This record gives sequence, C-alpha cells and structure tokens, in this order.
Amino acid sequence: MDTYRLNLSWSELDALKAAMNITISNLDKYHDMLNEKLDTSLTPELYAQYLGYLDNISRDKANMRSILSKAELSHE
Repeated sequence: MDTYRLNLSWSELDALKAAMNITISNLDKYHDMLNEKLDTSLTPELYAQYLGYLDNISRDKANMRSILSKAELSHE
C-alpha cells in the first residue's frame, strides 16, 4: 500500500473529515438499500451482483474509516 503525506491546515483537515463522514454516511445508506433489495425476489444473477456491491461498499467504508482515523491522528 502506498503512503501519502498531506500537509493540511486545520480548516482543510476539518473539511476533509466532514466530506469523509458524509461519504461514509452515504455508503451506510446504500448498504441498507441493497440489504433491503436482497430481501426481495431476485434472479440468482442479480442477487450475486448485489452481494458484490455490498462487498465493495463494506470495503470502501473500512478504507474511508481507516483514512479518517489516520487523518485525525496526524494532527494530534
């Protein structure tokens, strides 16, 4: 994994954290929406596709939370 160092001001860091929190919240909404879809009658292909989307969303949320945690630690 590549490591990047950003020299952000406090206001830039706050803006980044706010944007990431909004993104994580949106990913949570998409995750919930897809879970609801999985409870409906779907073809096996569509069911597998939605499971793949859920995996991607879970991965992306974990990555965003990791980045957010590192951003918070970098200014402490």
